[in-house]
Amino acid sequence: MTPTSDSRTPSLWIDTCPVPSFPALDRDLDVDVIVVGGGIVGVLCAHALTEAGHSVALLEARRVLHGVTGNTTAKISACHGSLYHHLASHFGDAKTQMYAEANRSAIDWIESTSLERGISCDFRRRDLYLYAEDDSAVEDLQKEAAAAQTVGLDCRLLEGLETAFPNSGALRFPGQAEFHPLKFLVALLEGAVAKGCQVFESTMANDVDEDSTTAVQTASGHSVRAEHVIVASHFPFFDPGFYYARLEPFRDYAIAFSLEGACPESMYVGSKEGYTYRCQPSPEGELLIVSGGSHKVGKHDNTVSQYAAMELFVREHFPVRAVTHMWSSQDNHAIDKVPYIGRISANAKKVYVACGFGGWGMTQGVVASQLLTSLISGQNPAIVDLYDPLRFKPLTSAPTIGKIVKDSVRGLVAERLSSGADYSMSALRPGEGNVFDTDEGKVGCFRGADGSLHAVSPVCTHLGCILAFNNAEHSWDCPCHGSRFDVEGQVLHGPAFLPLEKIAVEDTGESLA
Repeated sequence: MTPTSDSRTPSLWIDTCPVPSFPALDRDLDVDVIVVGGGIVGVLCAHALTEAGHSVALLEARRVLHGVTGNTTAKISACHGSLYHHLASHFGDAKTQMYAEANRSAIDWIESTSLERGISCDFRRRDLYLYAEDDSAVEDLQKEAAAAQTVGLDCRLLEGLETAFPNSGALRFPGQAEFHPLKFLVALLEGAVAKGCQVFESTMANDVDEDSTTAVQTASGHSVRAEHVIVASHFPFFDPGFYYARLEPFRDYAIAFSLEGACPESMYVGSKEGYTYRCQPSPEGELLIVSGGSHKVGKHDNTVSQYAAMELFVREHFPVRAVTHMWSSQDNHAIDKVPYIGRISANAKKVYVACGFGGWGMTQGVVASQLLTSLISGQNPAIVDLYDPLRFKPLTSAPTIGKIVKDSVRGLVAERLSSGADYSMSALRPGEGNVFDTDEGKVGCFRGADGSLHAVSPVCTHLGCILAFNNAEHSWDCPCHGSRFDVEGQVLHGPAFLPLEKIAVEDTGESLA
């Protein structure tokens, strides 16, 4: 059946690439390096470190490559939206050039690795156009062009662009790329496993002990000891560096369409809030992937409407035959727009972190794996200062930190004082969820497709913020720090690692508000 805006599917990548399964950790273990998180950073670090002769254990809380990496749109580019003018203003030309070169080199690395290893991952070079959605965005695009050209990026400003969707000009970046991320990463993961890397799924890490030998403690009670630990869990589960106050979590939506005509041969990214476009070969032919609708986690009342609005817009501008896949993803934005890659805190000598990719994890994941592998090997590459998680730039960071703290206080205090739903739990229809006030306190309730009622505490187990119901993904989302839970209370996204408390309620018609 053709998906519509009220039915989710697996991402195109997960649907078209089998990912091997791995057992849960069932014993204590000693290795050289522990990598926590089975996304692009975790897999590439495991690959590189195993190749370098280290014994590696990769721990994933759920399924490897089924999280953020499995739900990307997989654009490989050194153009990360309207970023270079900001970087030049706050970091200077020298560090901005480092950023550009590191991400440009990441494209080349993916290409050369896929060729050298014979990985069939649909890699192909594509031009990327950063387009102005309307006339108000043109001046910003001109500033971006000047900044990007100053640091050596090959780009050209165009006054007009012939596209199916509206635009007021664009900045062309030739030689960027796209690929099937899971086909590429599965091949590298299988190669690492063949060389001795141990991979464990359904293994949630919940603490790091640095008192003697560095050890990662897991929810199952088992411990893995190592010389080094890499925290690549999207949002750090171990947070001595207060990353919850330095990361903003956002959700984005994606839809794959089969078209009646030809698919565009380039990639397109809106310079502000416009949709992004790219195409991908599939068993059903060439598909157009459109993404956008970004909003802070837990801050949108009707997430289903994001899919509906995107589908309506695309159908108005492209000859759509059918919708084939619909999915969403989540990423964290660093407060100064540069990811945190390096030592996780001043006191953590052998624990490293990689997070805050701002939606550009394909190149930044490569940069992170290469930088962390170098640090563990005792090297000190030039870009270490640029990505250093211990940096602090007051002029860039203070306003965003203030906003994050304000949102956290609102979630911790204001939402606790607000009233719950003013209708009865029994009024919930299948697929609906809401927070209700009861004599015992707030309760989060969801009505399943079979009519059953699922009730949990709507208090996030990370720092106690009140959760919001996500009606598109049927999840409980934290508006403070981005944790997400399924309707049974199990963790979908960190930084929380403890499940929600289940609550017994009577499903009656009496109003409990």
